[in-house]
Amino acid sequence: GLVKEVFNRWDGEWVGHHSKFDQSFCLLHAAITFSTPPHCTMLAARIDDSQASAGLKNLSDRLISSDASLGQKALKNAMDVNNWSWGDVPLEYPVYWGYGALDAVLTARIADLLLPRVPAEAYEIERACSPILGRMERRGMRIDRDYAATVGGRLADFVATETTSVIETWGVRPGSNQAVAKRLLDDGVDLTERTDSGNGWKLDKEVLEDIQHPLAAPVLQIRQAQKIVSTYFVNLQTDLDANDRVHASINQ
Repeated sequence: GLVKEVFNRWDGEWVGHHSKFDQSFCLLHAAITFSTPPHCTMLAARIDDSQASAGLKNLSDRLISSDASLGQKALKNAMDVNNWSWGDVPLEYPVYWGYGALDAVLTARIADLLLPRVPAEAYEIERACSPILGRMERRGMRIDRDYAATVGGRLADFVATETTSVIETWGVRPGSNQAVAKRLLDDGVDLTERTDSGNGWKLDKEVLEDIQHPLAAPVLQIRQAQKIVSTYFVNLQTDLDANDRVHASINQ
């Protein structure tokens, strides 16, 4: 169609705000490829100031005008009032068109401001890496579904069994910092580090490893196994595609 024709005929440079995503989206949904990596204002923004937000609207408010994000705010308000999602907001809605068109204008303005001032070598290295990272995201990583289910189930059983044992032996739930700390203190353990909030005792991995009390080791083992199950094995089962591959989102 027209979009493909524009992409095929244009021999100049491209710029986007999240170009790695844009390249993958164009390839997967329209079979459109770029002959050279597009410029990316998000990369430039992160090189320019790694501590500030690199989101397009926040960046626009900071670099262009405090009114730059008004279009997004108006659209969000309309979506909330009408209970619209990104999948069913009416395409003919004027605010939606304005929102989409303004993104391109803001990106171009930010490119004019940032690209000349960021260190060229650092920026070009990141820009060259972007399509490689995009290919890694699209390709994904093959996971042995059956093995993941077996090991995840084994760890989940371990957590359940050891949790029951700790409750029966020590009268506390291993996931409750307050209860575990109270039991340790009652048994004469000297706890010295408070949590950041100051409202409780710190019982992280380093602290538990140094405590010479028979409750500390099983609590640490249960917590570690539970984290592995919930963070990795549960997600591996739910996030696999039809080819048993999991696709990361690499923050560049």
